[in-house]
Amino acid sequence: MPSFTDDILLLRHLKTGDPRAFETFFQKYRMAAMVTAMAILNSEAAAKDLVQEFFTDFWQKRLYRYVNRSLHGFVVQAVKNKCINQLSKEDTRRRRMQAMTLFDEGITWPDNRLERQELRSEVSGLLQRVLSPVTLKVVQLAYMDGKSRKEIAAEMGTSPNTVRNQLVQGLKILRKNIRRS
Repeated sequence: MPSFTDDILLLRHLKTGDPRAFETFFQKYRMAAMVTAMAILNSEAAAKDLVQEFFTDFWQKRLYRYVNRSLHGFVVQAVKNKCINQLSKEDTRRRRMQAMTLFDEGITWPDNRLERQELRSEVSGLLQRVLSPVTLKVVQLAYMDGKSRKEIAAEMGTSPNTVRNQLVQGLKILRKNIRRS
């Protein structure tokens, strides 16, 4: 087995798809990836998951094809970007959950399953009555299916900005109609 101490040689072997080169790459850079992820995420478990996902993607999606500078720099930057994306998704989910508290205003949540089912049906009916079909679909994909704006935009063939505008408009309409009820 060749020694991959030199990054240029290691990268050359990675680009040929050599699994031994990937093993060497993993052993050489996993600590740098972990330190970077831990510094940003402040959670060892989250950092481990993210680093594992990075290395899996690096090999399966053949991300080594895009390395045009040092491997160390690539690893650190790619892990930083994944961390930032993860934090952004968590922030988006948190904001969506806060936005959903608008349903809590004036509503006493039922204790039994039948009452919850009835309330769910009433909320669904309200959504269908006051929102246009397109806005309804956007709201359902975002808040009920938990999809991101980009995912919704791709599914609906529109831009993320249009999705954002539809969500803002839909929430305004819902707030107004909930206050009336």
